[in-house]
Amino acid sequence: MAMKRKWILIFFLTIITPIVSWGAEPSGVAAVEKAAASEPNGANNCQDLTTAVRENQASVSRDLRQIKRDLAELQQKLNEPGMGQIFSGIGYIFGLFGVAAFVASRKK
Repeated sequence: MAMKRKWILIFFLTIITPIVSWGAEPSGVAAVEKAAASEPNGANNCQDLTTAVRENQASVSRDLRQIKRDLAELQQKLNEPGMGQIFSGIGYIFGLFGVAAFVASRKK
């Protein structure tokens, strides 16, 4: 029964745990497998698994905070005007002055 619970827990952790880098095994799954294989005693095994899961959740939340910071920084950079927008604004202003000069010359 304990063996079945161990594999069910490992299965769900591999689905829930995001893989940070492609091709690498997530560290949380390795820690859970190590903790699950370390002792055959059910109580200690469960405590080890719980500790491993909590450590894994802490590392995932640290990673998510960093990703959120990076996304906010990128969004801020996208909201800043670029060179194309600056030159477009200058061209728009010159265009308005050109239309005003054309209308002023037509009146004379």
